Amino acid sequence: MSQVCKEMLEEEKHLEEEIKELFDKIDTDHSKEIDRKEFRAFAQKLYGKSGKKISNETIDKFIKGLDKDKSGTISLEEFREYAIKVLHFLSKDGKK
Repeated sequence: MSQVCKEMLEEEKHLEEEIKELFDKIDTDHSKEIDRKEFRAFAQKLYGKSGKKISNETIDKFIKGLDKDKSGTISLEEFREYAIKVLHFLSKDGKK
């Protein structure tokens, strides 16, 4: 395996670990799913640092968009899928 492939695999592994770590921080009850209360607390804390406020309605719409299986909670896989999309978007935006 080439060195470039090894480095790419190592970066992917690191990214997966970072996503899991963030998921675990949001999942405060350690249920392996993020519920509305946990996500709302995370979003409000995140937005609060910027001095902005976010409505519960906005948070609920966001959760609904992430909750692909309509379980009412966000699984690690659903969270991971979203995080990867955000990172791809940010990396493309940064190259313009």
